[in-house]
Amino acid sequence: MINDFMRENLTEEELLYVEASRAYNEGNNIMSDQEFNELEEKLRKIGSNIVYYTHDQLAEGDLDEETFSIFPVYNWEEVYSWISDTG
Repeated sequence: MINDFMRENLTEEELLYVEASRAYNEGNNIMSDQEFNELEEKLRKIGSNIVYYTHDQLAEGDLDEETFSIFPVYNWEEVYSWISDTG
């Protein structure tokens, strides 16, 4: 669970993202994958940091650590670029 301070500072869309991540982690999806991806993309575009946490972190409420997982890639150029950038 996220703490009250964190909850007060999240937008409705960020809270929905947290709830959808938690539900996904529990195997009880509350939205389709496409809806989740669209929400995530919207949050990325507005600069929300909530998208950098894993589903596990959101489910457990551990929002102290960020994850630096790769973002989805859609072609080999993006794969090569990511590999080059991360070593």
